[in-house]
Amino acid sequence: MVNANVRKTAKASRKIERHIPALERVMTYQEKVHLMVIEVLREESGRELAAATRFNGQEFDWDKHNSQFRN
Repeated sequence: MVNANVRKTAKASRKIERHIPALERVMTYQEKVHLMVIEVLREESGRELAAATRFNGQEFDWDKHNSQFRN
């Protein structure tokens, strides 16, 4: 009987904690969704502006757009 209790205790002590990604520890789900929506807006607005500049025979500067959008 004692041997069975020792085995149960050994199994309990070997139980591995579930890995939680660092991002989940510092950001809520709502914050992640908010950032995702902002990135989608940045990408889609850039594509629209790139299409408009291409239509006008100009070249679109993605780096400039990204820095202005993030500011």
